[in-house]
Amino acid sequence: MFHLGRIGLRSSLASIVYIATLGISQAIKRRKLNKKVIPPELTLNDTAHKLFKIDLGAKVDDAIRKLLKVDELKVALLKSISGNAGIFANQEFNQEVNQYLVDNELDTWGNSIQNIVDDKLNVLNADVEAGIKTWLRLQ
Repeated sequence: MFHLGRIGLRSSLASIVYIATLGISQAIKRRKLNKKVIPPELTLNDTAHKLFKIDLGAKVDDAIRKLLKVDELKVALLKSISGNAGIFANQEFNQEVNQYLVDNELDTWGNSIQNIVDDKLNVLNADVEAGIKTWLRLQ
């Protein structure tokens, strides 16, 4: 049996952890064991395929974003839809927010603003799609 020394009542937690870790490390070396547990080949292969699929999807998304100049498209759409004044020019939110919170007591004012934005986007959906099609034709 391996003995590292005596742990007394006054030993600090750090020294106890150190002694335990040292004892485990030395036991692993003596028994010539691996420090890391590596799963079976089938698990490794499955994980590699899943990670590759995720990373490939991210690369495709990035390439599409660059090729279609998505950031420029968003700026152009916002400008064409809202003009210089902004999409919510002269709109007052208090009444709509209050009504939303009456109808949805457990929600927050942030949820009510999101609801207003969603409603506005739903109304503008056809304009957004037309703007995207025009943008793509011009590119």
